Amino acid sequence: MRALTLALVVCVASCGKEPRAATYFESNGQERARVLAACAKGATENGECAVADLAEARVRHAEKNERSDQALQQSIERDRAKARALR
Repeated sequence: MRALTLALVVCVASCGKEPRAATYFESNGQERARVLAACAKGATENGECAVADLAEARVRHAEKNERSDQALQQSIERDRAKARALR
């Protein structure tokens, strides 16, 4: 009886869980990938599909910005080197 009560409490507690925040998925890539894979198979993760998808978009956007910043910095450094060479 005690085990049944404990199982019921755990089930009720987990059924009402709110989705984890996008920031959680942004910093936990493996969990984000797991949830997105489950969502792609049609399994709903307590409303977490949209949150994980948002986190994925944010991570991709941040990575794209980082690549753009690096390219810009490299371009600036090349221009400075050319300017120094002309002096």
